[in-house]
Amino acid sequence: MTDILETARAAGLMVLLNGRIGREGYQSVSGSVAALERFVDALYPPAGTDANLIERLRNRAALQIDDNDAFIMREAARALARQHYVNLANEAKLAAITLSN
Repeated sequence: MTDILETARAAGLMVLLNGRIGREGYQSVSGSVAALERFVDALYPPAGTDANLIERLRNRAALQIDDNDAFIMREAARALARQHYVNLANEAKLAAITLSN
């Protein structure tokens, strides 16, 4: 996993050391909304591949003659979409834990 503070700096956010207690450093991050957007894009690259696959599956499902084939393709698209958002949520939780440490 990349260093989250280095990613923040590379995105244009300012990382400040606000305090130190013992060996533990406490830092804050500030910057523009544009820098925040760059930071998010660095952590979560656009989901073009999954999103494109889901859209293609839905389009193909709409073209199927057999209702069973269309149902299977729609369910596959839903499963991929659910998994994609579960992965994003898990990555966000991990980033939050990393930031809090």
